[in-house]
Amino acid sequence: MDKITGFIKLSNSKKINKKLWNIHNWIGLYAGVVIAILSVSGVVALFKVEIDETINAKYFRIGELPVTTEFHPNINTLVDSLKLAYGAANLFDISPSLDTSKNWMVRFNVIKRKPAPKAFAYEVFLNPYTGEIVGSRDYFKTFGHYIRHLHVRFFTRPMGRIWVGLGGLALLISTITGILIYGGFMKRQFFGAIRRKNLKLKSADYHKIIGMTTLMFNLMIAITGAWLGLQGILQPALQIKSPERYKRVEKPISKEEDIAHPIDYVKALGVSRKLFPDLIPRSIIHSKNGSRTVTIRGNVPKTAYQNNISNIVLDKKDYSELARYDIREKSLHDKTYYAQEGLHYGDFGGIWVKVIYSFFGLTSGALSILGFVLYLERTKSKQKKKVRYKTTGRKVWLWSFWITMVCVLSYALTITIGASMPTTVISLAIYGLLLFFLIRPLVLFSKRKIMALLKKRA
Repeated sequence: MDKITGFIKLSNSKKINKKLWNIHNWIGLYAGVVIAILSVSGVVALFKVEIDETINAKYFRIGELPVTTEFHPNINTLVDSLKLAYGAANLFDISPSLDTSKNWMVRFNVIKRKPAPKAFAYEVFLNPYTGEIVGSRDYFKTFGHYIRHLHVRFFTRPMGRIWVGLGGLALLISTITGILIYGGFMKRQFFGAIRRKNLKLKSADYHKIIGMTTLMFNLMIAITGAWLGLQGILQPALQIKSPERYKRVEKPISKEEDIAHPIDYVKALGVSRKLFPDLIPRSIIHSKNGSRTVTIRGNVPKTAYQNNISNIVLDKKDYSELARYDIREKSLHDKTYYAQEGLHYGDFGGIWVKVIYSFFGLTSGALSILGFVLYLERTKSKQKKKVRYKTTGRKVWLWSFWITMVCVLSYALTITIGASMPTTVISLAIYGLLLFFLIRPLVLFSKRKIMALLKKRA
């Protein structure tokens, strides 16, 4: 009786293991390219600020360090002149810098109606110590926008964030099934041992060892990535409320007066530093709805939360404090909500945290590539001899080459004409491919039915 029970348990275990392996295999195969692209783009996105500042040092860096650290007395007048040029209602925010080697940045979101509606995000750089305008650019034509658009929206509209979220969900399922499948394997084989008999065994061992070594990191990235991508769907469905943020109920002045209300940005910055000394200011935003407020947003040190969450709100009239949001003092709900993005992007702890994130971040892409190699090796016997690229290595390199070319071409188009055209092309290609995969089984099914019917009549 014990033998029969043991046999049944073993059979059930094998059946479950086979099902898990099928799920792991097919998710990895169909979502592997997406996961690999998100892996590499995520690592590059970690350093987008450093890369951007290196490529465009003339905008970000002050050529000659200032003799004094006092801001130029005409800086407010300079910002007001920019408001006249780009439209006061179009002012998005001001990014001040307490680093005396960096310029300030003023952002304007402008929609030009003619000849056709088109959005622009102008970034104007000014030297806060000399009061000079250094230069300007359209953010939509920058490297920073390109890599964010690729990683956050997969260069696809209108469902870009959802596709990325599904990629995170695929990584999560793949990681969990991998634990269940290969957990027992790690007990039977010495950790780190690589069988080098052939490419199939070698790739399988690397795949298992890398997967188990980076298990916790990939789970964290998968969970936070799935949440951030699918947040628009999951949050309402799960009835999760966004943290309460301060909104001034009364409107002391009209919208027009609010937009035109003069602001002493240097004073507002100084008051925020005095009242909230731990806040590292990154953005100054003024109200446009009549609430007469100026908000200084930023980060507090030694915290791993979404950027610019902590803030202090001042009255434009006398710069008195109206409200403060210090994430360190908020509830567990608030902290958990805003920790998702901080933990996912890893830009909370300086350059060394980014380096560590980069090392582990590339492993999910490596796992996808190794999984693809395993699939090709397992299906070698089923492949037709007339296939031009017979070896696994050539196929992997060919896939990698074309994906890289698409990324390079989309980047070149982004920085020259903007992201709209490459986004449209890539969106059409992705949705066309999905449509093909949906229609193909129906066509093949119909073909089989027609052939069977013709045989019966014959």
